[in-house]
Amino acid sequence: MKNLSWAIYTIVAFFAVGEVTAQNLISNGGFEEFIECPVSLSSGNAIGVSGWQVPTSSGSPDYFNECGILPLVQVPQNLFGFQQAHEGSGYIGLYNYGNSGYREYIQIELDTPLEAGCKYYAQMFVSLADSLATCGTDQLGMFFSKTAPNNFEPFYAGILLNGDDTPFIPQVSNPAGFLLSNYTSWEKISNTFIAEGGERYLTIGNFSPNEEVMVPNNCSAAWQTPVTTPDQPVSYYYIDDVSIAKVCLSISGIEMICPGDTITLSVENDPPKDYYWYDLSKPNESLSSEPIIEVSPLETTTYAVANEYDTSYFTVTVLSEAGIELGNDTTLCQGGLLELDASFPNASYLWDNGNTSAFRSINGEGMYSVTVAIGSCEIADTIRVEYSDVEPVAVALGEDLTLCLGETFELFPTYSGLGTFTWHDDNTKTSFHIDTAEEIWVVLENECFSDADTVNVSFQQCCDVFIPNAFSPNLDGINDLFFVYAGCKIEDFYISIFDKWGGQVYESYDILKGWDGQKMDKYLPSGSYVWFMEYVLPGEKRRQLLAGEVLLLK
Repeated sequence: MKNLSWAIYTIVAFFAVGEVTAQNLISNGGFEEFIECPVSLSSGNAIGVSGWQVPTSSGSPDYFNECGILPLVQVPQNLFGFQQAHEGSGYIGLYNYGNSGYREYIQIELDTPLEAGCKYYAQMFVSLADSLATCGTDQLGMFFSKTAPNNFEPFYAGILLNGDDTPFIPQVSNPAGFLLSNYTSWEKISNTFIAEGGERYLTIGNFSPNEEVMVPNNCSAAWQTPVTTPDQPVSYYYIDDVSIAKVCLSISGIEMICPGDTITLSVENDPPKDYYWYDLSKPNESLSSEPIIEVSPLETTTYAVANEYDTSYFTVTVLSEAGIELGNDTTLCQGGLLELDASFPNASYLWDNGNTSAFRSINGEGMYSVTVAIGSCEIADTIRVEYSDVEPVAVALGEDLTLCLGETFELFPTYSGLGTFTWHDDNTKTSFHIDTAEEIWVVLENECFSDADTVNVSFQQCCDVFIPNAFSPNLDGINDLFFVYAGCKIEDFYISIFDKWGGQVYESYDILKGWDGQKMDKYLPSGSYVWFMEYVLPGEKRRQLLAGEVLLLK
């Protein structure tokens, strides 16, 4: 990138600024064609010059010509001073600064609309009227637009504005802060710009409000006119030789050649001035100043053509260097397809199987080759295709699971083939530990294949508590103890047993410990006893409260 930027700078540095000699898109830019010789100063929208008009109702630019009937509109001496035409015999005069923002403008439709993205060079020549020699301003410009700007403001309404009451921004204008103060000769206002596309109209004048216009401190009105008062400054300019020309460059030629071929590169545009051709690898060596050159690069080369306004680039690819890129030798997965692309512009193709398309689908192992012909140049390439022995994989998690509250479960998938497991939480173990309700999925994959499965896990309460209604503590080894039986591990267990008079005979916090029918180491008589029990089921926080009777038998 450094070399390219330096090359561009080097090319442009050779040029000196000059005037455009390409086709002017303004038919009457020198104001030589008129409807009739001027008789007096203009009024209204007619200025008597072919093609030109006035876009505002309050302005009345003036036409001066050597054939003027009265001295006030003649060339070189007229009402506003003395000035020869820049070329020919006529020019336009207009106020560009006055009381209450007064302005005058001239406007013309271009011969052809401007092209989007193309560079244009526009210029005009201006001279300050010497009767107002102390009142030069720094604002005068050329505005190009798709539609014709116009507004019909009252006589003192001010500058020409957009529909949203904002000033137009001219593409070409005098630099701000630089006074146009030459009244003895002509000054050139010029610049290049990139067109948006579709611009058809040119409007000339001062597009800035008074507060943004620089005027010398010693400026004062030379006399009172309809647009000035003695204490208000006024500025008046002659304008001649207005032009705009397309100066963007583009190169045509063949982009791809065989080694040793010679090709012609040419500039497509009408030449605005001498051309300078360069090989960007040798930016200090000019190849030619003609619009057409012949080149024979041995390797891919970028050429540049430049003038004082623009630079264009063109890359010539030498095919022996570019080659045909079918890609590197490759290994496909079982059942995979490979699409080969050998396409080149303006080329013909011949594959090893006789196919003449630029593309080929590969679904088997082997060597595949193609020959590409471009003119007399032929280039070939070959690719080897193999298939992987990696086996497909399959994985299954089974049916959805419903577990008991408090239960945990280790989920082992069933699978075939070799690969890596990836679970929904990104762990890569061969099993998954379940302790919460959730959707669980797993992917089994290798470099060629992958498979996935999903299972939903939910929990329910499934703990049964059984309490017998009788026991016989007679030491016969059968039903000697009163036990509470639970189908799960319950928490915070407590039981209390009372006799028929309400006296407590037993209590325990251990579900595994049974009551043997004794109180204070003495067996109680047969009869019915009342019990109260509290406990918490697995996975729950709420305490369960139960009560009942048990029959003690002897």
